[in-house]
Amino acid sequence: MTVRMAVIQMTSGEAVAANLTQAEALLLEASREGAALALLPENFALMARTDEDRAEQAEVFGTGPIQDFLARTAGGYRLALIAGTIPIRAGGGRVRAASLVYGADGRRIGRYDKMHLFDVDLGPDECYRESHGIEPGEDPQVVDVAGLRVGLSVCYD
Repeated sequence: MTVRMAVIQMTSGEAVAANLTQAEALLLEASREGAALALLPENFALMARTDEDRAEQAEVFGTGPIQDFLARTAGGYRLALIAGTIPIRAGGGRVRAASLVYGADGRRIGRYDKMHLFDVDLGPDECYRESHGIEPGEDPQVVDVAGLRVGLSVCYD
């Protein structure tokens, strides 16, 4: 079996609406080119500058403008999606970096929360601690999408 896929590359910023507009144009192009499955990058909808900014934009699982966009776009373009990551509210002011999967009918068929968070010391006065604002997921996920059985992972996973 052959499945045509589109691997979407984009430069995301802090404005969710602008990022979704850019993603939609690329997904429309993928659909027109005959892709059955499109993969969006990590943080495609929001590249927050701070943990607080990310938490402020985080959605409740199952509802919100980013999730509505994904369902509408997948169904409208008849294009299955593995949607990079979006911020989903978790406890204690933290978020989950959730990769959501949608079928070509627009129904959500899977969710994977990034498990292995990226913490690094860049020098004596500089570090990056993804674990400060993101709560890790617990379970690996495998989904059936676009006729394929796919194991989900994000970045450092």
